[in-house]
Amino acid sequence: MLRAAFKSVFAHKLRLFMTALAIIIGVGFVAGTFVFTDSINRTFDNLFEDAFEGIDVVVTSQTDVQVGFSGPPPFDEEILDTVRRVTGVAAAEGAVTGIATIVDKQGEPIRSLGPPTLGLSFGVEPELQGNVELRAGRAPVGPGEVTVDAATAEANDLAVGDIVQVLLPIPTEEFEIVGIIGFGESDNLAGATIAAFELAEAQRVLDVPGQYHQISIKAADGVAAELLRDNVARAIGTEFNVVTAADEAAEQSEALGEALGFIGTVLLVFAAISVFVGAFIIYNTFSIIVAQRVREMGLMRAIGASRGQVLSMVMIEGAVVAVVASAIGLGFGLLISNALYALLGAGGFSIPSSPPQLGMDAVIAGLAVGIVITLVSAIIPALRASQIPPIAALQEVTITSRRPMWHRTLTGAVIGFLGLMLILLGLFTDIEIGPANSLVLVGIGALVVFIGVSVASVAFIKPLTRFLSWPIRRWSKVTGRLAQDNAIRRPRRAASTASALMIGLALVGFFYVLGESIKQTTSAAIESGFKADYVVTAGGGFLPSIEPGFADRLAEDPQVDAVTSFRLDFWDNDGIEDLFIGMDIETIEATVDLGVIEGDIASLADGGVFVFDQIMDDNGWTLGDTVTMGFVKSGYRDVEIVGVFTETGIVNSSYLVSMETFAENSVVNLESVIAIKLADGVTPDTGRALIEAEAVNLPGLDIRDGIEYREAQEQQVDSILALFQGLLFLAVVIALLGIVNTLVLSIFERTREIGLLRAVGMSRWQVRRMVLWESIVVAVIGGVFGIVIGTFFGIVVVTALGDVGIDTLGVPVGQLLSLLIVAAFAGVLASIGPARRAAKLNVLEAISYE
Repeated sequence: MLRAAFKSVFAHKLRLFMTALAIIIGVGFVAGTFVFTDSINRTFDNLFEDAFEGIDVVVTSQTDVQVGFSGPPPFDEEILDTVRRVTGVAAAEGAVTGIATIVDKQGEPIRSLGPPTLGLSFGVEPELQGNVELRAGRAPVGPGEVTVDAATAEANDLAVGDIVQVLLPIPTEEFEIVGIIGFGESDNLAGATIAAFELAEAQRVLDVPGQYHQISIKAADGVAAELLRDNVARAIGTEFNVVTAADEAAEQSEALGEALGFIGTVLLVFAAISVFVGAFIIYNTFSIIVAQRVREMGLMRAIGASRGQVLSMVMIEGAVVAVVASAIGLGFGLLISNALYALLGAGGFSIPSSPPQLGMDAVIAGLAVGIVITLVSAIIPALRASQIPPIAALQEVTITSRRPMWHRTLTGAVIGFLGLMLILLGLFTDIEIGPANSLVLVGIGALVVFIGVSVASVAFIKPLTRFLSWPIRRWSKVTGRLAQDNAIRRPRRAASTASALMIGLALVGFFYVLGESIKQTTSAAIESGFKADYVVTAGGGFLPSIEPGFADRLAEDPQVDAVTSFRLDFWDNDGIEDLFIGMDIETIEATVDLGVIEGDIASLADGGVFVFDQIMDDNGWTLGDTVTMGFVKSGYRDVEIVGVFTETGIVNSSYLVSMETFAENSVVNLESVIAIKLADGVTPDTGRALIEAEAVNLPGLDIRDGIEYREAQEQQVDSILALFQGLLFLAVVIALLGIVNTLVLSIFERTREIGLLRAVGMSRWQVRRMVLWESIVVAVIGGVFGIVIGTFFGIVVVTALGDVGIDTLGVPVGQLLSLLIVAAFAGVLASIGPARRAAKLNVLEAISYE
């Protein structure tokens, strides 16, 4: 049987090619994701190890909370003298870091969507500089001088001697580039844009005079890093965090890897979708191949092969295809990893890269996915093959499922209902079943629903096909009628083929509904809550911020009635990073309607917090309760709830505090948004002009009125969803391969029939049209199922998200109907190869085909 299985594989290698291709893509995406994340982690490990090269111990301020973008708060620089007197210290140096954004020659801030724009101090102790090296020029030695990283300099045509603007926590200033720096073999540090200043200058421009964020220490010869760490800790007390440089490097690398871990998670989800779609193709392929080899397998049974031997032969064929395709998929994963780097880079999300390497985790995961999915998908066709009777060797026998159609429909309905229950359980409860949390339950439920719909869809294939074929039959009577009959001849096969396309289009449709709902919710919130005339924001990038003092200068203008500044940071909400906003409570009511239903905004001056009403309901809180909030600067505090609000569309946070409370608990000192209300009688054009005049030396600020602000928020939603939809269309491509595969194998199956049609007068063009119409009908059926299921998923999820503020359901009918056009176009593409093959069949050979 082993020899027979191998011969069968090589005899049908063209028939199995599309199946192998589906496995290759699925395995490649899984392996590529592992390679990508492994490469990122390895790169960060190497970068931070090099960055701390030569440093033995690191001192930072002690904090119980590590959240958000800001590190531990700064501490008094006088502690450096104490550190230097500790036994075993050979050298010690203080350093500061912060946000500093370089402006390019076109006047645009140099930002990316990923790593930050860092300002830091340039060390003077050679043995404590780690892997920092000057590529050109010299180190900064005083005011007005800066060095920039080599990657930023090359990408923006910056050179030693250039004068550049730098956006800082103080008013924007100009600096001369005196040096270009690198970090070992890397041109920057973890993709960040670097502006390095002389220490005293860095303290001034980063607004931390007389303070450090870190002290780096070099041990004397013969002194172990652990011993030095303990000596320093005893000398400076428990207010400081003293760790070895090796531990600090590992911690920073791990933290950065975790921050980017969502990328790997998202990619694995889409890899799972691709593999799931591929399973339908594998199932269909083996089902058709078994159906075409009825006589061959009947002959094997007639000469003594047992059912178990026939079963094992088909499974061995599946295993051979799985192993070969999975092995190729692993190599394909390396290409996908490189493509992911390029894709993120093109989108402005810069991540340092290293040569991709195929680790054991990628190999094991890829092979396991490819082999297991293939064998599971092939098991039902293999069981059918084992049921072929010996009599099939002597006469034409069609092997079909013994299960009645109504029984299959009922089974699918039950499966779909169970999937729906899992989705509802995950969306509307906080239940956890073993390792499965709510999100996992939703994902499993969605997969189960897809399986249920695929099983039950057989009952709808014939009526849907007749309905969708009606215009085709009217336009092209003969070929249209034949195409309809071919599509419904094997309803189970048609259902499986359509289901592969259904999955991809359903998920795209789901994101259409979700995106439209988010946009409509945001638009409604802005329209109802926006009382200001203009909103000023900093351009995109890492923690965009506005120069302090800008809002104060606007507020002093007599043509401005009120200016409200907003600052944002994160707090620890029982292990989850949550956003909180600081705002000017004196002017907030003039610029933004928060929909306050309990409490008085003025009471925020006493240090309390306003909480979004849905959060109040979810936690069972009432006015006067306290929330334990963990802040980087002040640690864990019990903050009293002094008010409840209902509108988050402008502030985009569920927790609001006064600007004074924000300053007490956060090290962030830059505005992220400023809302401006003009004085009575000031026209919008006049108001915009005065704001632009004040911002003339502040590159990168976006000044928008209410309509422009709403459109910008909608555009952000569209941009995020476009990335997900682009990845989802990979599943559509795989499904298209499934249609091609089904048509090709179906043409093999109908070779004699096509030959007879050609013999009685059908032209080659008519054969092509017949295959084209069949492909379009099956694809559009998949589109119909996809739209219905995707819309249903969208409605369910949006309903569940009402608790977090998405309370407006939007169903973009036009976009959803466009998926039918996508499906029809996919059908056209899928039919090209099979139609040409069918039209080229030799009539005499086809008639005599067995």
